[in-house]
Amino acid sequence: EYYALIGLYGAIIGHSFSAFTRFRGGKGVATMLGGVLALMPWAALIGVAVWLIVFYSTRYVSLSSILMAVSLPVSNWLLASAQALVWISGLMAIVIVYRHKSNIGRLIRCEENRFDQKGPNGGDSNG
Repeated sequence: EYYALIGLYGAIIGHSFSAFTRFRGGKGVATMLGGVLALMPWAALIGVAVWLIVFYSTRYVSLSSILMAVSLPVSNWLLASAQALVWISGLMAIVIVYRHKSNIGRLIRCEENRFDQKGPNGGDSNG
């Protein structure tokens, strides 16, 4: 189990700071979610619930992702999971929050884009 957790953390770091993209990559959320679904499913379900609640109430994908990541170590702690799960999920949350630092700045300045289903002509995207 410890090797899987270390591997997941390494995958998140690798996707977020890839040498192939000059150490610029994604924010690591999808990679994290895939790993936590397999390694800590109850905390992952709580995290997905947090993501859905925040997203549908604010329409901010970035805020939803940040709060989902932060919910993982809290969930693992409340579920009395193994200490390794609490610590690794805490480290993952730190990486995810760090990767979202520009989004956090835009959220504070009220400049972050909301998810919008409207198409380019102002109508909905389904026609």
